[in-house]
Amino acid sequence: MSYRIVLAGGGTGGHIYPAIAIANQLKEDNPDCQILFIGSDYGVECMVVPEFGFDYKTISAKGWDYADGIFGKIKELCSGAAATTKGFLQSRGIIKKFSPHMVIGTGGFVSLPVLMAAKSLGIPYAIQEQNSYPGRTNRLMSKDASLIFLGIPGAEDVFDMPEKTIFTGNPIRKVYYEIQKDEAKERLNLPKDKKIVFSIGGSIGSPEINSVGYAYMNRVRDRDDIIFLFAAGKWQIEEVTKKMEEDGISVPDNVRLLTYIDDMWDYYAASDLVISRAGAMSLAELATIGTPTILIPLSWAINNHQYFNAKSLADVGGAIIVDEKTMDVEKIAEQIDLLLEKEDELASMRNALKGWSSYGIASENICKEIYKLIEKKNNR
Repeated sequence: MSYRIVLAGGGTGGHIYPAIAIANQLKEDNPDCQILFIGSDYGVECMVVPEFGFDYKTISAKGWDYADGIFGKIKELCSGAAATTKGFLQSRGIIKKFSPHMVIGTGGFVSLPVLMAAKSLGIPYAIQEQNSYPGRTNRLMSKDASLIFLGIPGAEDVFDMPEKTIFTGNPIRKVYYEIQKDEAKERLNLPKDKKIVFSIGGSIGSPEINSVGYAYMNRVRDRDDIIFLFAAGKWQIEEVTKKMEEDGISVPDNVRLLTYIDDMWDYYAASDLVISRAGAMSLAELATIGTPTILIPLSWAINNHQYFNAKSLADVGGAIIVDEKTMDVEKIAEQIDLLLEKEDELASMRNALKGWSSYGIASENICKEIYKLIEKKNNR
């Protein structure tokens, strides 16, 4: 049977890349599957989806961000409601014409009008939640969803609908399941006999994580047993290089100062320890590979969801959480070195990570459930 599936999600890579992984799996399982993405004309999805070769339609969509002051809040609510209403009507037209068997929303404000349209047309829809605390759209649309796919433990308590909640893990690219440490080190031209520490604050960079990276760079600059991969980010690397100039230092021989990384899987796999934010997709990737991590959750993330993401990993012993509001970068740099000396503890963290991510290949699990639901409804 040739399925027709609509996917909607975006605003950030954390919402669109899971949808891409699901779409790739659908095509792998059934090359005749017809897939249509619906998104905004300005979010990351409008750039990413066409690169993967999928059909893409745009609708009106806007986040319901709350501004300061009563008048600002009212203005934001009105503009968000107007955009969502327009997007709902546009989505209805697109979905009616495409006539999908199923609609899948992966979160973000752009998926709200799409799921509302599917509901109004009587088309079954599923949601995929990446975080341990669900986003606003997924919470709002969960009641009438046919299936709820969870990426991280914790969200089940918020949804409280066990009859349709399924733990699958977060869908990531299959290269993360296949990567080997020695092969990754070889591709990155890293020696196999040295410890590798990797600091990453996302593609644009994080001042807080870079402050830790800067302190650790200074700590190990004369060491020959450690290589430090310092991914400062494309928006922050100038700040790092400027500080180095002010401090009168150059990049040490055992440090690689990086701007943007395409092959993240190699860097994660090659590393003995990673310093990172706690975005759901990054955690899924790190856990699948099994790389011990020091997590610094984004303190102003909506509903503090990065902290809850990190906590789910720390609770099983796979990661260490650092509070960015109270952190001492010199103490963290010292903690990194102390941890690298404890191979038994690192091995325990690696095992905990593998256990935490032992749901199987998430995209395969999700697609199997989708196929079962479609066949069940078609056989009624």
